[in-house]
Amino acid sequence: MMLSPLLLGLFRRKVIDSACSAACQSAWESVGHALIHCKFAKAIWRRSTITLKFGTIYHLPFKEIIHVLFTSFSTSEMELFLCLT
Repeated sequence: MMLSPLLLGLFRRKVIDSACSAACQSAWESVGHALIHCKFAKAIWRRSTITLKFGTIYHLPFKEIIHVLFTSFSTSEMELFLCLT
């Protein structure tokens, strides 16, 4: 897991008390968590027209998740994904 560089810097400088997700407070904040894994992100994806198969991509690193999306989404689905993120 790769923490957000901005968040990690703020945490190390003691500007913020925690490097946990600001939305759910249940995991270290990372790009993958913020965009895919967080329960709030999942709620947004469920309300969109994009179908994400969380069971098959949940365990993957963010870079691999993006690869799966680029190879399985249509152009319009990828455009919507990028707009939502």
